[in-house]
Amino acid sequence: FRLSGTGTSGATLRLYVERYRDDGGVGNVDELLAPLLKAAKELLRLKECCGRDEATVVT
Repeated sequence: FRLSGTGTSGATLRLYVERYRDDGGVGNVDELLAPLLKAAKELLRLKECCGRDEATVVT
């Protein structure tokens, strides 16, 4: 996690997610990372704190 732009408004929370895979790059990345993203959402409680439950930008 990284928080940037911590002024009075417009802060950005960045979440970097990685997972080792030994399948030679076969498989859907979204499916592979889904459990990690779910755990991060539960930990952050963004819906309760910020009113958002999904990212506005995914790269």
